[in-house]
Amino acid sequence: GSNKYMARDKIDAISNRDAFTESDLEGIEKIATQIPSEALNRLLDKVHSIVRDIDDEQIHEAWLCQDRQSNYDAVESITHCVFSVIERSAESLQEQPEKLAEAIAIHLNSTSPVLNHLIAKVLKCYPTSEADTVVGWLLAAPKKRLNCGNTYVEPEWVLPSELIEKFSPYCSEDFFLKLEDRIYNYTPNRA
Repeated sequence: GSNKYMARDKIDAISNRDAFTESDLEGIEKIATQIPSEALNRLLDKVHSIVRDIDDEQIHEAWLCQDRQSNYDAVESITHCVFSVIERSAESLQEQPEKLAEAIAIHLNSTSPVLNHLIAKVLKCYPTSEADTVVGWLLAAPKKRLNCGNTYVEPEWVLPSELIEKFSPYCSEDFFLKLEDRIYNYTPNRA
C-alpha cells in the first residue's frame, strides 16, 4: 500500500542521500563527544520515526547492510554515520547511565530489528548495576533480541552474547535462571 511506499521513500531518503569519506565520518563523530546526550536522543528518535511502521524485514536488513564499513570503498553511507554517532554518543555517556536510560526509554519495546540492534549497542554502555534491566530487555523478546546483531558485520548472536557476558554475572538469580533456560532452548531466528 501507500504507507509502505512512503516508508520506503523515507528510508531511501536518509540511507542514500549522501556519502561520506572516512575523514568526514571522523568529523561528524565529534558530535558524539561534544553533545552526546542530544545526539543520542535526536538520532534514536529519527531512526525510530522512520522504521517504526515498517514490517518488511528486507528493508530492515538493507539498513543493517548499509551500516557495515567497506574495506574496498572510502565512501560510507549516512546510515553507517548515524549508527556510529549513536554508538559513540552512548560510549561518551557511560558515566551518566541516567542519560542513556532517558535516551532509550521510549524505544525499549520496539520490534524493529534496526532499533533492537541500536538499543543493544547502547545497553553495552550501561553499568553492571543495571544488569536486571539489560537481561530483562533481552528476555522480553528473546527471539528478536538474542539475534539482534548485524549479520553483515558478524554473526547475529555476537552482540547479545556481549550483553550476556557483561551483565549475567550481576543480574538477579531469577533473571539468570530465565536467561539460562532461554539460551539452552535457543532457536536462531528473528521471527
